[in-house]
Amino acid sequence: MSPFYLSQNPLERMPVGMIGYVYGTVKPRFFAELYKLTPFPFESDMYLGGSNVLFNYRSAVTGELEYYVLAIKHNLEEAKPERLQKALHKAAEWYATVLSKSAGKVAGKSHELAFAGDFNAWMPNIRILQLTAKGWYLLSHEKAVECFEDFAELQDYLVEFLNYPVEAVEQGLVNIDKE
Repeated sequence: MSPFYLSQNPLERMPVGMIGYVYGTVKPRFFAELYKLTPFPFESDMYLGGSNVLFNYRSAVTGELEYYVLAIKHNLEEAKPERLQKALHKAAEWYATVLSKSAGKVAGKSHELAFAGDFNAWMPNIRILQLTAKGWYLLSHEKAVECFEDFAELQDYLVEFLNYPVEAVEQGLVNIDKE
């Protein structure tokens, strides 16, 4: 039995950008929504609630870099966020394997999977992705994925709503959706 399943209901029209639902069959069991972020399918008021993971995948066949987000919809066993993050990472690895197998093999090349890095050491589990085509920023934290129209707005949110000190949000790693 596979530890994960991808569900796509042929009778339902998926929301914009959504690929399907991922079901984790082993503890911690969960349902998560899987979205493709490149090209960015949302408006700037995008909000995906729940524990999540941002990752990218590069196909050896096309060479294209694609970003994805896997966001928990139902934490079936009320697992702690740390356990959910580990499970989401495994689910992302599983999905990259599915993509690799469907794309086929290319001699001398391999498919690549990478997870978005933390913004800085003072802010673990805060990941930021710059969407260069629109100039927007995507913020991933333990409770949601949110979109901001500029970096100053994102920094204000980190200070005012997530209670990080001003010094901590001034400098860090911003993942960019281009090579």
